[in-house]
Amino acid sequence: LFFVSAFRSALIANGIDVRGPAVDIDDIGDAPARSDGRTIVAYRSPPLSALADRLMKASQNQYAETLLKTIGLSAGAATAVNGRTAVQAILQPWGVAPSEVIQRDGSGLSRYDYVTPEALVTILAHVDRDPRLSAPFVASLPIAGRDGTLSNRMKGTDVQRTRAFGFRDDR
Repeated sequence: LFFVSAFRSALIANGIDVRGPAVDIDDIGDAPARSDGRTIVAYRSPPLSALADRLMKASQNQYAETLLKTIGLSAGAATAVNGRTAVQAILQPWGVAPSEVIQRDGSGLSRYDYVTPEALVTILAHVDRDPRLSAPFVASLPIAGRDGTLSNRMKGTDVQRTRAFGFRDDR
């Protein structure tokens, strides 16, 4: 909604008449029929493995939002609702119940997003076991002190030389 609001403001600032408030398309309800439309241009996106670097290392949230809606195309329309349904259908065979991943948006920035620790571990374990997923996923992660959103973080520390860190409480 931030982008839509900013886009609306930019249009108005440039003398373009805009009526109504900025809204998320998923909140509109029934979209108008577009059966009389025609395709003006079609673009085939690079594979996800090629986009993952920008999405993950640079934390490009707009890519994540668009990806969720693109996944929704498998259900007919590129919407966040269809994307969430498709994500659940992908994760269920992996052993992740729909109640373990509550997803409002693609970027994970919504305060209504929720992933249980068990679901996260299950997803990461599945990705690790599948070489088609593992190599591109690991390559997309920012490395502390080197690139992406972590390029200036943790330089010269032990953390810079590790892929993950945390703690364990065995109480």
